[in-house]
Amino acid sequence: MAEVFLAIWVIQLNKLNGGHIMALTLSLVFRVMGVFMGLWGVGMWLAPETLTGNWEWELTNEMSTMMQFMGTIMIFVGVIHWQMPTWAKDNLKTAGMTFAIIHTALLVLNIYELAVDNIPANAMNIGGLIPAVILTGLFYLKSR
Repeated sequence: MAEVFLAIWVIQLNKLNGGHIMALTLSLVFRVMGVFMGLWGVGMWLAPETLTGNWEWELTNEMSTMMQFMGTIMIFVGVIHWQMPTWAKDNLKTAGMTFAIIHTALLVLNIYELAVDNIPANAMNIGGLIPAVILTGLFYLKSR
């Protein structure tokens, strides 16, 4: 679901840009990742049962509380991604490479959890990795 919102958001940005396809800049990669992470955070807040259902976990009161904290952190990290082009200015490539490393570590953890079956390797979970893999790769490519 987050992928659909992400695609709609990029289409709307292009409409605001006079219908021209926007250049894929490192700033845009940061902002798209910020929206992607923010959507995950909102999902943790508003639909924890959907997320835990995708992972085939039982949603307990304790897990719901933990997901609210994690969702809040995801939203905060999304805001940091969104703001980073403004904050870093000429040093954005340095920040971009740091974020590429951080997101690579998160991807490795996610793939490991899929491999050991702590997270089921179903279409929903594998499909959710695709935007993260693409955006992580773009952080690296655009930061070189």
